[in-house]
Amino acid sequence: MTPHLIKFLTSLITIIFLICSFNLYKLNQVSVVNDKISSEILNLKLINKDIDNGLEHNIFSSSLDKLNDDIKKFSTALTALKEINTKTLSKGFYDLSAKIEGLDELYLQKQLLIDKSNYISSSIMSFIYIGEHEAKKYELQDFDSLFLKLRSIIAFNAEKPKSIEADIDLFFSMFPKDQNILKMINSAKYALNLSYELDEILNKNNELKLNKFIDDFEKEHIEWRQSSLERFERLQVVTFIMFFILLGFIIRQLRRIENDERSIRILKTTIDNDHSSIVHTDHNNRILYVNKTFEDTTGYAFKEVKGKDPNLLKSYMHTPEIYDSIKNSVTKALPWETEELISRCKDGSLVYEKAKFIPFFFKSKLEGFIAIKLDRTRETRVLNELTIKNEQVKAQSVVDKLTGFGNYFALTEKLEAGKDGMLVCISVRNFKMLRFFYQTKIIDAMLKALANTLKLCVDTSEINAELFRFQDDAFYIWYYGDTIVRDIELIKDYFDFNKIDVVVDGKTETLPGPKIVIGVSLAADTVQTNRLMQAVLANQQALNLGTDVYYYQENDAIEIQYYKNQLITQLIEYALENNMVIVECQGIYDISQDEKEPKFYEVLVRIVDQSGKIRYPGEFLEVAMQTQLYVQITKKVILHAFSLVEHYPEYTFSVNLSSSDIADVSVRELLEEKLKLCSNPSHICFEMLESEEMSDYATVNLFIKHAKSYGCKISIDDFGSGYSNYYRILELDIDNIKIDGSIIKKLPFDQNARVLVETIVSFASKQGYKIVAEFVSTPEILEQVKFFGIKYGQGFFLGKPKPMDF
Repeated sequence: MTPHLIKFLTSLITIIFLICSFNLYKLNQVSVVNDKISSEILNLKLINKDIDNGLEHNIFSSSLDKLNDDIKKFSTALTALKEINTKTLSKGFYDLSAKIEGLDELYLQKQLLIDKSNYISSSIMSFIYIGEHEAKKYELQDFDSLFLKLRSIIAFNAEKPKSIEADIDLFFSMFPKDQNILKMINSAKYALNLSYELDEILNKNNELKLNKFIDDFEKEHIEWRQSSLERFERLQVVTFIMFFILLGFIIRQLRRIENDERSIRILKTTIDNDHSSIVHTDHNNRILYVNKTFEDTTGYAFKEVKGKDPNLLKSYMHTPEIYDSIKNSVTKALPWETEELISRCKDGSLVYEKAKFIPFFFKSKLEGFIAIKLDRTRETRVLNELTIKNEQVKAQSVVDKLTGFGNYFALTEKLEAGKDGMLVCISVRNFKMLRFFYQTKIIDAMLKALANTLKLCVDTSEINAELFRFQDDAFYIWYYGDTIVRDIELIKDYFDFNKIDVVVDGKTETLPGPKIVIGVSLAADTVQTNRLMQAVLANQQALNLGTDVYYYQENDAIEIQYYKNQLITQLIEYALENNMVIVECQGIYDISQDEKEPKFYEVLVRIVDQSGKIRYPGEFLEVAMQTQLYVQITKKVILHAFSLVEHYPEYTFSVNLSSSDIADVSVRELLEEKLKLCSNPSHICFEMLESEEMSDYATVNLFIKHAKSYGCKISIDDFGSGYSNYYRILELDIDNIKIDGSIIKKLPFDQNARVLVETIVSFASKQGYKIVAEFVSTPEILEQVKFFGIKYGQGFFLGKPKPMDF
């Protein structure tokens, strides 16, 4: 926010404050005037009531005096009201003129009635006094009672009975000729007649309705007063709200200005102490400011460069095009930057900087330029030294230190560059076994001797090739020639010796002549494999076939298997990532009872591929074991098995575990977690494969004891499959033995199978193990299984695997 805007807002707040003060003053004036008006109206109201009361009782002189005094008070109050109205009209207050004129007019009419009433009242009293005087003078008591009655009726404004007129007429008839009495009777009659006029004046006074006029006036004034107060109060509230909003806004902006000033100070401190040199020039490219880093880097003090052209730093170490581009950017007010700008310091030394020139605009007007330059002199020198060393290291990094051949990186560079040629992979048969019988330095000496032999062969036979070596005994030849079969035979002949002598620590060691295996790639990469992989696969195929040489062929069986393995790996990874590892359950039946609905199920793994097709273990399990994905599949099956136990509490479910599963810490941790949470661990059975893999009986036995502490059951799967160790099995606390299906399916026609099953059954029965026969796939097999007294069976004839719904 600019200072001008702050000044404007401050003035605006002052105006609002004055408005608030004026409103408060006006509100106070309204309140005072309203109080005066209300007081005068109330005064008029009370005086008028007194006047009306005096009109009803104005016979006696005291009443007449009071009435006259009230008339004066009414006039005084009315005058005061007129004066208030006159004073406040100029100030914009409510105009009372119309009401006051109405009051004045009614007051004049009432005054006339009062004057007339006073005159009549005086006359009545004169006639009554005269009559009473005459009655006393002539000692006429009857007349005393008449005048007393008349005085009472008139004084209290009572209703005049007909009898009083009859009494007067009677007195007239009684004394028709006595002038004194007639005079007295006429006084009574005159007084009575004048009292009727008083009644008429009272009626006219009532018809004036001055009381109602004053009441209406008072009510209207109260309403106006309330309305004006509310109006002023609302205005005051709005004004004060605006005042405090603007005041808060100003305070906030002042704090922001303070923060901005703090930020500017921080920014200036940062710029002054920044690692980069900072130069600020005006629009004529004259230096206005440099920071301390600039002074330290160039040796120039600010006062030495102030107002000068930055060209004083020009080193002339760049091409003219570079300087022209800088000049062009300055002329056109465009940014310019470079990774390396060489400038000359005050002492003549050169400084290498990463530089950026930025035009500075303010309100769309060019104000100058800002140069930011990071000193990279030391870094540049180090980088140059590193570049030289890197070239040296690079040259060494692509060379095998032992043989001097190209290494893996050198070979892959040629592959990535798409160079022509075939790759030949040469390895030593049974080389891994040699590691167990000879020291490393002897093995290295042997490998070096092999490398020398190979190089000698290539050089002397003039084979057009380059030599590479990595991964112990893996030698590779990048072959450029056209007679690969002939040259391979030459190489084989060179390595056809029975022994090899190597010198280690000054001593000669005689080693058996190595038997090499050769794999030859195609002349080009295929979609599935590059030439390096072709050579490796061909070498492996030669080992598998027991031959010395194998030439890789496109769409060869090994390539198809390699491609198939890739697809299966992708399938397993897809299933794991997308929760497509599922299970089916195959029942284990009590065949001794011809059980139709089993209570025991084996959990079997399946995966669903991208098209929704179910794939079975035979299609993926072997690849999963070789690619380290098997453990992840096992974990998925474990989760499914424990979910089944919770959803089907009436059944028991078995899970297959291999020795590698038990050895894996993450699998054991998962099992521990699920067993602790399981509502019925006794309905979980672990089936462990009885084979050559079950070698670590101590670890297996420890796992079994821990699982059985939760109430789990333990089975030995595929028992009798070729590596049965009855004695070691006895060390394990197991519950069941599942006889391998390869034995069970031979029972109807193989006597050896029947003897083996009889032995297993006898052994298991003596140990109290439950026996399960696998692969019960025909009625004949079932009959044989029952013959040997086996209680439980599992197989397609009894029940196929099926999914269990959650």
